[in-house]
Amino acid sequence: MTQDDYTSHPRAWHQSPFTWFILLILVAIIAFVVWLMQPVPPSSVQLVTQAEELLKQGEVKQAEELLQPLVTKTPPDHNAVVVCSRALFQQGRTADCVELLNKLPARDAASSLVSLARASLESPPKLSQSEFLFRAALEANPDDIDAHRELARILGLSARRYEAIPHILFLIRAGKETDLIVLLAHEQSMFGDRSTLEAAQAAAPDDPLPLIGLAGIELAEGHRERSIELLREAIKLNPNLSAPWGRLGSYLVQAEDWDALAIWANDLPKVAFESPETWQALGDIARHGDDTAGAIRCYGEALLKNPESYAMTTHMAELLAQHGEQQLADKLSERAGQIGRFEQLVIQTNSMNQQPSPEQMINLINAYVATGRYWEATAFVTMAANAEVNPNRLTRIIEVLRPEVPNLPLQLTAPKHNPLAGFDLSPFPVPGAPSPDDRGQ
Repeated sequence: MTQDDYTSHPRAWHQSPFTWFILLILVAIIAFVVWLMQPVPPSSVQLVTQAEELLKQGEVKQAEELLQPLVTKTPPDHNAVVVCSRALFQQGRTADCVELLNKLPARDAASSLVSLARASLESPPKLSQSEFLFRAALEANPDDIDAHRELARILGLSARRYEAIPHILFLIRAGKETDLIVLLAHEQSMFGDRSTLEAAQAAAPDDPLPLIGLAGIELAEGHRERSIELLREAIKLNPNLSAPWGRLGSYLVQAEDWDALAIWANDLPKVAFESPETWQALGDIARHGDDTAGAIRCYGEALLKNPESYAMTTHMAELLAQHGEQQLADKLSERAGQIGRFEQLVIQTNSMNQQPSPEQMINLINAYVATGRYWEATAFVTMAANAEVNPNRLTRIIEVLRPEVPNLPLQLTAPKHNPLAGFDLSPFPVPGAPSPDDRGQ
């Protein structure tokens, strides 16, 4: 062994534990400094604020893309969903907008959908888009008062009173006073706002709703041919609406265009039979062709949907008498007289240039009660209570209404006041559509 073997050699720098320790400290410090220098990702609040600014600038697509990480996570960010839905709405992506908002709790989703639906009605109004959003709001929250109210207005504007009935009655049941009750007074009631409908048609030429409303106005002004043209155009744009089918049949009956009615009857889709006017027109065709059984079936179906109709009640009474159903025919004749007197009283009251007197108000309410229109009677009782009508007389009416209302369906006439309730229509076959040459001469 040499002396060199006992001589200690200095270690290389990389072999020193202390050196490695120092290096690790330096690396950590550098990494920390680099981390501090990185931009802090924006918070969800900041992203939503940025998206709102983009919307104000008209950069709707960029706003949507900015919020995608927040609306696709589980659960989604509430505010981001609301703002992103507005971005989708402004792009015309209404269905996507509804799908996104349905990620929110039901009441919040309905509230946002109502807000967007109202925006659709701003100048220029887009009626079908607004209706779609209001209906989506009611799917999310069936008890949303604003959605029921505004949807009823759209239906009244587009001459679809029958569809508006349950929404107006919902408001009455909820204890809400509403001017929409005027839409219930007559079968042909509508909000004849030509300027709004024409603006809506100009804004959305492919929207059938303004055309249906304008058809009602044209008929009221004596322009039946023009109203028929508008309804046919509305059906081409959307054949899945019941109202224009039924209304077209009704107008063709008035025109006594039996050839056109034969074509109309052959073309009816399933949805058309939701309208009482469709059944009424089919009944008119059957009666014109001396098909008594077919007319009874069709008028009966119409009356089950619309027992307030004086014309249908009268026709049905006559046909049932011919068919040997005298007892039921007598009930319907009595009912027709009751409806006729009621309609005359409503016309007289509505034609006054001043508020009805307390006595007239009581008479009107009693007429509603007598015909089984309990929901409207309830609404008028509330109005009368604010019009200094004798409270004792109102109390007696309330005592009559109290047991009737709790389980009453949202329809104008209480079922027990419909003489056809429980009458079996199945023995009377639905008539086949006549050929153009089969005119019942």
